[in-house]
Amino acid sequence: MLFVLMLSLFIYGCSEATKERLTAPTDFAVVDNVINFTEIEGAKHKAVITNKETNKVYNRVVSDGTSVETLSLGIGVFEIYLEITLNNETAVTEVITFVIEDTNAVQQVNGEEMMYSEYVKLIGRTYIKDETIVMI
Repeated sequence: MLFVLMLSLFIYGCSEATKERLTAPTDFAVVDNVINFTEIEGAKHKAVITNKETNKVYNRVVSDGTSVETLSLGIGVFEIYLEITLNNETAVTEVITFVIEDTNAVQQVNGEEMMYSEYVKLIGRTYIKDETIVMI
């Protein structure tokens, strides 16, 4: 009887030891405000995002290719990591810092920057002279 009990515990222990542990993706990155990583089939992928200025924490379910601009975070500097959950196991990626900028903000271009067309967008100028509007 004792032999059967010890044998069953040994077999159970060996089967538990050979199970694969859940590991976080090593290719996790935020590039051009897009979250990139290798998804694990059947797992829940949750992004934990912290605004570094306000310390507000956002929890969002994401997938590979999710744009951070669609997560309703606002503008600012953020830290992000992924929590991957599958079968009551959790794995966590490294923390990455990214910035969401106000794309509608007006920026002044000075000096040498004005010589490079990639920094200047010409959207039109309006001159008012003698109550006449001329578009250039």
